[in-house]
Amino acid sequence: MTDEEHFTTNIAIHYTPEFKQALVDLHEKGRSFKELHEEYGTAVTNEQFKQLQKENRRLREELNILTRTAVLLAKRWS
Repeated sequence: MTDEEHFTTNIAIHYTPEFKQALVDLHEKGRSFKELHEEYGTAVTNEQFKQLQKENRRLREELNILTRTAVLLAKRWS
C-alpha cells in the first residue's frame, strides 16, 4: 500500500445525528443496507447494526434509571 492509498483509506467520515437517524428510519421501514449504501454511500454490516442496536438499548436503560434516580433524589431533598 502506498502512502497515498494509506491516507485515503484512513479518512474518517462523520455524519450528523439527523442523517444517521434518517438512515435508521429508512432501514426500519424496509430499505436494505445494500440499497442505503448504494444511494447514500454509507456502509454498516448487519453485525455492526445489531451491536449499535444493543448499545442503544443499554444506553436507554441507563438513561431511564438515571432519570428515575434524579426524580427520587429531588423529592427527597425538597
